[in-house]
Amino acid sequence: LLSMQPGAQQPQQIAPTGTAAGLDVRFSTVELEQLRLALQAFAVQQGTQSQQTPRDLVLALMGEVGGLAQLFQLKRDDPASQLRLTTNEQQQLSEHLSDILLYLIRLSDVCRVDLARAALEKLSRDDAAM
Repeated sequence: LLSMQPGAQQPQQIAPTGTAAGLDVRFSTVELEQLRLALQAFAVQQGTQSQQTPRDLVLALMGEVGGLAQLFQLKRDDPASQLRLTTNEQQQLSEHLSDILLYLIRLSDVCRVDLARAALEKLSRDDAAM
């Protein structure tokens, strides 16, 4: 989805996975807003912002989710088996997940939804319902 051109503004460098303050760190410090701005700039640079309709973004998102499902569909049911991925499968997983995230961020931007706020509010509602 996003292949930044040379000279284009790059998102913040991704922090390595490790531990910080005794916590297991699995995500970088890049914020959704940084990704949203990078995607917006990329769409402007490519002249595709008017072609990125909600419908088209949802269809692209579903294609990536389908690719992700295909990666796991032939794995056995036990979780340990599902986590044993070849180097190629791990690369495919990384690419599908990042494309899904980027399409979701772009879709939320086009639809004017603050994705981070909506996710936190949803978690709060779900927590209150339990």
